[in-house]
Amino acid sequence: MKPMKAVIVDDDFENIVHLRNLLVRYCKKVQVIGEATDASQGAAMIIERQPDLVFLDIQMPKESGFDMLSSLGDYEFKVIFITGYDEYAIQAIRCSALDYLLKPIEISELVAAVLKAEKKIKKSHITLQIDNLLDIVAHPNKEDHKIALPVAKGHRFINPYEILYLQSSNNYTNFKMTDKETILISKGLYKFEEVVAGFGLIRCHASYIVNPKYISKFSKAITGFELLLIGGDRIPVTAMYMTIVNETLGLSK
Repeated sequence: MKPMKAVIVDDDFENIVHLRNLLVRYCKKVQVIGEATDASQGAAMIIERQPDLVFLDIQMPKESGFDMLSSLGDYEFKVIFITGYDEYAIQAIRCSALDYLLKPIEISELVAAVLKAEKKIKKSHITLQIDNLLDIVAHPNKEDHKIALPVAKGHRFINPYEILYLQSSNNYTNFKMTDKETILISKGLYKFEEVVAGFGLIRCHASYIVNPKYISKFSKAITGFELLLIGGDRIPVTAMYMTIVNETLGLSK
């Protein structure tokens, strides 16, 4: 399993640094991809970066951690609440928190909470992967492969080689197809990353996964770099994913 991508939201930056250091030292499977010091910034970062796990302070100025979660609606990531106030424990449980840690954080409790998160995240990945594995076994010819997309009344099966790109939209994912159709799925982008990677698609941005076979140009844009796809769509590329894009396109030195 890939590292769990995590975002930390806490109004005290010293607490963020302390937690980050604990994760680096004791939770090697967690990769911190973002930090925010208020709920508004945290919500925007979560939408943009699509983490697997969020470490969330409850009491923050203007907007609490609970308010932030409510503003996000349905979400796929797991939550670990972190606070100095034990009175919030019951409310945290009612919000379906994965776990609840009191400050100062006990290392053993942090490790246990992260292990629990890993099991739940792995289980959600496996469910989707099993659906797609069964299809691959049933259709050994590459041209016949399908990806199972969960829809309201079951699954819709699509040809992965006809995916132009995937785009994150809050806690949803848009599948942009070569025939111009857009399929909106009520699951986050990260849910599909490992599945489509098996068919050659690559991550190029926190909000985009692209099919390299439809890239016609890779060039510098006003801000950063972008991919021009056959059909005219322009997809941004961020520094975090520059290496994989270069390697895939044969541009690495």
